[in-house]
Amino acid sequence: MNVAPYIEKYVLRKEPVVDATSGSITYEDTRYKASILGFDYNHAKAFADESIAKSIEMLSAVFDVRDTIGKPNKVEVATIGGAIGVPALTMRQAFSRFKELSPEKVLGLNPVETKRKWRRYEEAVDDFCDQMGEGIDVLTLKNKDAYEYRANLIRRIGEGEFKSDAANKKLGWLRIVTSRVFESDHPEQINPFEKVKITGIDDDEKGQPFTEAEVRHVRAELEKSGMSDEAKTIAILGECTGAGAKELLLLSPQDICLDADIPHIRIGENEHRKKVKRGGSRHREVPIVCPYALAALRKFPCGFEKFHSPQGPTRMNRALSDFFKNVVPGKGHYSYRHRLDDLLKKSKCDLGLKTAITGHTIKGEGHALYYGEGREAYTLLDKQEALKNAIAQARTIQTNNQINYMTEATA
Repeated sequence: MNVAPYIEKYVLRKEPVVDATSGSITYEDTRYKASILGFDYNHAKAFADESIAKSIEMLSAVFDVRDTIGKPNKVEVATIGGAIGVPALTMRQAFSRFKELSPEKVLGLNPVETKRKWRRYEEAVDDFCDQMGEGIDVLTLKNKDAYEYRANLIRRIGEGEFKSDAANKKLGWLRIVTSRVFESDHPEQINPFEKVKITGIDDDEKGQPFTEAEVRHVRAELEKSGMSDEAKTIAILGECTGAGAKELLLLSPQDICLDADIPHIRIGENEHRKKVKRGGSRHREVPIVCPYALAALRKFPCGFEKFHSPQGPTRMNRALSDFFKNVVPGKGHYSYRHRLDDLLKKSKCDLGLKTAITGHTIKGEGHALYYGEGREAYTLLDKQEALKNAIAQARTIQTNNQINYMTEATA
């Protein structure tokens, strides 16, 4: 049903809708004018797409406004008559608008970090456009279109192009981009990516911890490696603290407390960063209980100044990635973190204490058990004892593995 003639006849009365389309009236003009007049702008087609009851409800607001206007000008005619259609919005345009609406995502970041932050969203947009087409209007996307892209991703997972975790991230970035733009500019739109995820594919190697044999092998290879001493020290600290490479990379002199009663590092805000990742639980103090890690860090009391530049994290990631790829394929620096997490669990470490060391967040029902002082209730001494127990657990695992090997060899 085309309601435009009825709007012209009963709402506009003497002023024809066709005159409204002359000149350079835009969709934004009509939306703004509608907001001034006190109703939500709708193109004439929107009335036809709705139920009769909904159309009447939408028209009632228009009728009320029309009765207050003597002789509407061209913009008012176009606004009341719904003469200007919604312009198409490509995914790349949506991404540009997303950046305008989301300055908080790069607040305080240097140009290199800002580019890297936006790039994760842009890569998802690039992939969607490459696979589904450049000119697709995001405002016309339906749930079935999002599921078609999901099927495309699953096919490529099967072909070995990437893992399911990477595919889900692409869907997630697209969901965030469209959600922000729709909420701001098109609140009537339903996000087609809202509940679209990939599940049931057990293929992801992310999160694999180092075995104790691999830890010893990596340590031996580090000594022979041509990497800088700074990079080697960051890897050693990762083994003993479970801290991420970037968390360690940007330590400043006040964060390195080696002459304290309990030698430790402080991971938090400093002159090189405003916060660590999402802040909160990631900001913490971690004791250093391994003598060889303590000795290595004493060489760098001011931190790793070689990497205190915008390009520092990229250079460090490249060096560590190349090293681990050659020494322990499929694993990386983050495997230290998962290994320590497992050791703390196996040594019966309290959940709250474990997260105070690793900086993880307690999720689900277990969170209620650690209200009150939370992680602040755990002292450096508590953490030191927990880490010593974890290392003792590692030695036990190593010994048991050696006994099992000797038993198998004898048999």
